Amino acid sequence: QRVAAGEVLTELDIAHAVGPAALAEPGLVVVALSDPLARNVAAGQRVKVAADGVVLADQAEITEVIDDVIFVAVPDREAVAVAAAAQHGSATLLYLP
Repeated sequence: QRVAAGEVLTELDIAHAVGPAALAEPGLVVVALSDPLARNVAAGQRVKVAADGVVLADQAEITEVIDDVIFVAVPDREAVAVAAAAQHGSATLLYLP
């Protein structure tokens, strides 16, 4: 999250880990994917991940965006399917309100 100049920092504002998984909650796995149709995505957005007409992860959160790579935290049990779809280029994001 962004912190303004002079704002007080708390334990919740500081990530103890480094890298794309730094902002993921325990029990989640971060998968890198590329969705060429994704626009204006940002860390903290809640999404679903789908491929070939099937929802692979119905509770996911974007943790980081670097260039065209979107890092998404998904439940551990769904991470392998999301990673396989990402590798094949078929993973896409479904945006939640």
